[in-house]
Amino acid sequence: ICNRAALKEDPHYRQTKEEISKGHPCISFDYKTIGESDKEEDKVTCIVARDKWTGMTFAHVVKGKGLTDDWIVRQLAADVDSLGYPELRLKADIESSIKIVLTRMKKLKESRGNDKAHIGPAIPGQPQTNGAAEKAA
Repeated sequence: ICNRAALKEDPHYRQTKEEISKGHPCISFDYKTIGESDKEEDKVTCIVARDKWTGMTFAHVVKGKGLTDDWIVRQLAADVDSLGYPELRLKADIESSIKIVLTRMKKLKESRGNDKAHIGPAIPGQPQTNGAAEKAA
């Protein structure tokens, strides 16, 4: 019995292959607070986005979670647009601050006319369902 791999998560390659064959790219999003100090003012918050298909990762420092930075929705939409998907799924955990950003991003993309975006929440209590962003963060 191999004990070395006992705590490793299943990479779910089969799931990714099925998504690719169906043509449903998925971009996962998560927040990460970075800093080693115990002082809050010495820490920064980043929003991280990761394309599950290509592994392309985007990260931006923000003032705080949610819509505290008005530019972040436009920047994330531009990041996702650079991937070239006409239709995609946006996935994040159940945190309301990130849901607001994704909802605004979906509206912005769809207001352009030819882009479609679907928001798919991760399953509560199962962080591996948003694993691409969790690992990137």
